Amino acid sequence: MCIITTLNWGLRNGGGIGDVLRSVGPDMTTILQIFHSRKISYLLVQKFFFFRNILWGINREVYVVSTIQTVILYKAISFQEELFYYRIIYDLSFFVVLIVIVLNLIFGVIIDTFGDLRTEKNDKEDVLKNSCFICGLERGKFDNRTVTFEDHQEIEHNLWHYLYFIVWLQIKDETEFTGPESYVAQCIKERNLDWFPRMQAISLQEGEGEVDQPEIVAIKEQLRHQSQSIRELTATIEDLRQFIMELRA
Repeated sequence: MCIITTLNWGLRNGGGIGDVLRSVGPDMTTILQIFHSRKISYLLVQKFFFFRNILWGINREVYVVSTIQTVILYKAISFQEELFYYRIIYDLSFFVVLIVIVLNLIFGVIIDTFGDLRTEKNDKEDVLKNSCFICGLERGKFDNRTVTFEDHQEIEHNLWHYLYFIVWLQIKDETEFTGPESYVAQCIKERNLDWFPRMQAISLQEGEGEVDQPEIVAIKEQLRHQSQSIRELTATIEDLRQFIMELRA
């Protein structure tokens, strides 16, 4: 409603919203009919004033002369008008608030929104480019491996292969399903994603025996020591049990 009111009182009443505080001045366009040598010509005189809202209050007189020497006098409203200064302040404050503040706020919101959308789009593209859609493993997991990340996406976890497999389960007779096919079909019906190899890849599992990370090697060494300690403790307990039985005998 504020925008409609502004357009109604602004565009329809001389271009200034402050016109609602006072009577509207003469028309912006004056048509003079000048008769000369029995020929009629029309002169369209447009009175445009830059900063018209401010200049309108200056004392001036506009005379329009016709062939019958009739003088039409337009008198502008002088600075002594009661609401003139209030109108100046109102107009200037309106345009300052509307153009400088409101428009900047609107443009700021628009720019921030497009910036957020661009950032979100870049994040999605980065995820799709640097992580596997099927298993979720990142590109860095395949560094120093026999299989590259591109080969992993193209051969092991090809998205289209999974799609073709799902379509194949839809058109195949359920009585002819194998064990894995029955399991996957049941998961699809239940909207269960457990059949997806989350954070797993055959190429990584095969390479673990050849290239183990230092943390895994340390854990394996600790388990070996713990197993040895358990065996020694078991032997000690067995010897103690035999000794107790001999004492009872």
